[in-house]
Formats: sequence, C-alpha cells, structure tokens
Amino acid sequence: GAGKHEQRDVLGAIDFVADRYPESQIGLMGVSFGAAIVILTANSSPRVVGVIADSSFSSITDLISEEVSARTSAPKWAAAILKPGIIIVTKLFKGIDVTAVAPGQYVSDIGFPIGIIHCTEAERVPIYHGEQIRNNSPAGSQELFVDECDHAGAYDHDPTTYLNFVATYFDQRFQIKN
Repeated sequence: GAGKHEQRDVLGAIDFVADRYPESQIGLMGVSFGAAIVILTANSSPRVVGVIADSSFSSITDLISEEVSARTSAPKWAAAILKPGIIIVTKLFKGIDVTAVAPGQYVSDIGFPIGIIHCTEAERVPIYHGEQIRNNSPAGSQELFVDECDHAGAYDHDPTTYLNFVATYFDQRFQIKN
C-alpha cells in the first residue's frame, strides 16, 4: 500500500482504544516504515497527544530512488530519472499517490511536539531523512540522533538512553509527574 493503506491499521487501533477507553490519551510509536505511518496519522484523532518516530523516511519517492541506486548498478542520476515513472505507475495501477507518503512534509501539520529517533550512520534510511523531519517538526520536538548504529538500531545500540528518551517524551506528552 506504499503507506496509504497501512494508515488504516493505525486508525483502527486508535478507534479500538478510543472505544474501550473513552477518556484516554493516545501515544503512537513506530519504527522505520511504521514511524512514517505514525507521522502521517498523528492528526487523525484529538486523542493522539504524542508521536515517536524511530528511523522514518521523509519521502517515499526519495527513498525508492535511493534504494534503486543502492541495490542495482544504476547510478544515482539514473535512479532519479525513474522517479516520475514510479509515481505515474503507482497512481495508474494501484490508485496510490506516493508523493503523499511524505512524512517530512506532513510533520509540520502535527499540533504537538514529536520525538524523533534516528541513527546517524544508517545506510538504508540516511540521517538526512531524520534531519528533514526534525527541521519541519513542530516547535518543542525532541530528537535522539545516535552514532555508531545502522537503520533502526538505536535501541540495540544503547537501550538505556533509548528507553529514557521514550519515557521522558511520553511522560511530558501525557503530563505525568514523578
């Protein structure tokens, strides 16, 4: 679904929690593709008060171009030329506008600060994706950029720092006092 259909899964989970716990606040957390999805669905309900995005891409079309270049012998310039064709084909055959799967653009519409986690040495989703998301994020957003780890490896690299970041962020968003 290139991210468009997967958003329905998150929306279903939000509805599930809201139906069972009507007064609840909801925090969303996703890793990699899931991180992109939670950014894209953050404004779907007023109950969502926090989002942590670990290793999200900022634009799926940019990521596809990078993947084509990285996984084939095609140079980066050739992979970039394929991008318009990929956009057209997914629209024609799948009915999906992949240009809308751009968390780096939509993040600025979120009505609260988010938490961003990214490995600085990630090859699959390079750090500039995390930086673009951070640069477009609402005021007060927090980031944990971790050295010496690859894509989605921040927890494995330093679980204590990771868990402290997540707990502190959600404590603030849910206004939990220690």
